[in-house]
Amino acid sequence: MVQSKEVEIMDFLRKELKNSMVQIGYSFSENQEDRRPYTSTEIFAVMAKKNPHLLKLRDELGLDSEF
Repeated sequence: MVQSKEVEIMDFLRKELKNSMVQIGYSFSENQEDRRPYTSTEIFAVMAKKNPHLLKLRDELGLDSEF
């Protein structure tokens, strides 16, 4: 996504900053495990991964993890 807009971004920055030496550097990380859970579903999934008994408890009680 960024790669496809790189030329446009570079041209804009060089023009606005009046500096033809501006360069953009970026890197992408493939590790998604470090991202913190934000939604209730993500939080429940992380907790269930640590304690699989939560899945059984949720099913036995007929609970919905999305609230």
